[in-house]
Amino acid sequence: MAARIPWIAGVLLFGAAGAYFAFVAVSGKRPEPTDVAASVDLARDGESGADSRSPLQDWRAELLDLAHRAASSPPVEPHIKNRSRFQAHVIETALEVDDPERALRYAEDVVNWRQGVALADAALYRARHGASRSQIQPLLDRAASIADEAAKDRTAQAWRIDRIRAAIAAGLLWFGAESDAGPFMEGLTASEFTKIDTTLAKLVKKDGVQARVENIVHASKGASLDRVKGLLAALVELDRRFGSDPEILAKLDEAARIVWTQTPRTVRVDHLLEGAQAALDRDDRERALALVAEADEIVGSTPWAPEDAVPLHARLARVRYLAGDEDAALKELRESVDLFEKSQKVIVDIFRTEALLPVALAYHAIGDREQATKLLDRTVTEATRNPNSRPRAEDLSEVCCALVREGIQPDAAVRDRLSKAVEELSAPW
Repeated sequence: MAARIPWIAGVLLFGAAGAYFAFVAVSGKRPEPTDVAASVDLARDGESGADSRSPLQDWRAELLDLAHRAASSPPVEPHIKNRSRFQAHVIETALEVDDPERALRYAEDVVNWRQGVALADAALYRARHGASRSQIQPLLDRAASIADEAAKDRTAQAWRIDRIRAAIAAGLLWFGAESDAGPFMEGLTASEFTKIDTTLAKLVKKDGVQARVENIVHASKGASLDRVKGLLAALVELDRRFGSDPEILAKLDEAARIVWTQTPRTVRVDHLLEGAQAALDRDDRERALALVAEADEIVGSTPWAPEDAVPLHARLARVRYLAGDEDAALKELRESVDLFEKSQKVIVDIFRTEALLPVALAYHAIGDREQATKLLDRTVTEATRNPNSRPRAEDLSEVCCALVREGIQPDAAVRDRLSKAVEELSAPW
């Protein structure tokens, strides 16, 4: 098994500002178990004991099933890694659109370590939506068993096992069960702390935000790119919860610029657009436009391959339009389509769907259903060009998942094309 970093311990800090929950890097010493029930609020952001989820619309359920069929189509041997990765993405989408039962059904078809992650993620979802500790424990136990079996393989990569353990720990932390979560966090690869970081951001009380932000900044020093991405995700979560407070928002922005210092430009753009969306969610258009402008400056200062430039500009345009700068957004979207058309021959076919799909989604978001449908039809065409079925399976699954996430019901023609394309998946893979 790969070498591990020292344990990142869970520590409760109590100060004049109030109780707060933080994780700090220490030299391997574990803290004494502490009752954290008083330091977290388990009923916030609509995640209360009352489960208000409505049944998934039939068309979304059908698309999810189609996505899962595409993801599960490659044979286990020799494609188990990609097959399981595709399946995991569909499971994540099912949870995102509030269908945990479907996610669990899909998880039964995953035949490697990713099944453990899926089970633990479903447990965390249920905990966040009002399930009791006893109700989610069987899922956590199954996930732990999968992690234990995987650990017996001397050739297993540590991060895979740690991803399961981190997801289990996040579920336990939701109930303030620090002493139970501790063993699952012991020796965790730093890059696998994302679920823990974001869970803590969901749990912290307002008077503990300052300490949480300070801890995020501290944890980012010398951290791997994956860990930094998780820390930035935690800052976005804090933005969603507390961004209406100008003082907190200023601290979050300051922290982000420290955390992302050594990251690629794409990571910075992603964070800015996530923050812009959080601002839009609370109807702060001025902030959204300011963040888009900052992201646009980063994008404009860098030469991009067309397969990267097309979706980047589409994402910028989408947020820009929703924030009120409609003319500039429409111009940018048209330029994105033009760039794709001019560059299609130099974009490798496996990247074309990934490039064009965000443009179609952006047009739908701004209300141009006609252009969105045309581009979606074109996206399906690009998803079926590769002579090998494995990349087609990935693209078709992603198209279906994107439509479900965005709430876009495709017309009959697009739906039939997707279904036919999935049915045709076969050797060569």
